[in-house]
Amino acid sequence: MSGLPVRGGGTRVARQRPPARASAAHRAAERVGATVVLVAALVALAGLTTSGAFSLAPDGLELDGAHYTDTAAVRHALGLDGSGRLNLLTLPTASMEAALRALPAVDPARADGTTIAVALPDRLVVTLQERQPIVTWQVDGARFLVDVSGTVFARLAADAPDPGLPVVDDQRSASGGLVVGTTLDPSDLAAARQLAAITPAFLGSTARSLAIAVTDEEGFTLDAVPGLWHAVFGVYTITLRPPTIIPLQAQCLASLLEADLRTVHEQSIDVIRLAPTAARCGTYTVRAAHPAPTPTPSGKP
Repeated sequence: MSGLPVRGGGTRVARQRPPARASAAHRAAERVGATVVLVAALVALAGLTTSGAFSLAPDGLELDGAHYTDTAAVRHALGLDGSGRLNLLTLPTASMEAALRALPAVDPARADGTTIAVALPDRLVVTLQERQPIVTWQVDGARFLVDVSGTVFARLAADAPDPGLPVVDDQRSASGGLVVGTTLDPSDLAAARQLAAITPAFLGSTARSLAIAVTDEEGFTLDAVPGLWHAVFGVYTITLRPPTIIPLQAQCLASLLEADLRTVHEQSIDVIRLAPTAARCGTYTVRAAHPAPTPTPSGKP
């Protein structure tokens, strides 16, 4: 006797029963266990943040890129100049980096490069991106570094080596109050940069170097060193007498030296006043003639 055909022609598959759900008591036990682990972790973390295990060592501050910013200024900005030891696990790094970027020598254009990194267990690594000086501004013997924006961002120590930059000796009475954080007048900075580009070779001078100064009476000047002529370039303002005339003045100075040295020795020229016009470049005066040395008898000094 044949059986009835299975509807659909397929083979019946037994349904699997879903796994039994965990009991309410088991789930409650799991939650209790998780809570115990969390509390234990929080207690352990609290112990780490209050113990001295990860405190900054007395010599644990490492500075990278600090050429013009001293360690004391960095420690003060970070709040490390007290007697307590900072726990490295609770550092407010965002606010500390903001304080570093406010330091005068730190370059705001490269602020992202000024960072703080924790090196457990007890060290803090600070990286600074500083401004780059283009000129040394000297006032009453004090030397200040100035960057391309005209910001006075550092004062050199009295015994610091010469940074090898052009030097402007500012003798104006109003400059006595120059301090770090000051921004130079744009016309002063532009004049200094252009005068620093003038060389004895460009002028055809026998001078060893050229010294830049600025005074209340004459404005910007160049002195041919050692002890040659004194060239007066004058006072500049952005609107009335802009420093853009300096290249013309430099050409005039070179032409005066070239033309007049045919008959006047460079060592005899005293003061050159550069006032370029359509007809002339300026004027100069000659030093008083030195008396000829008196001959001495032969064999005697």
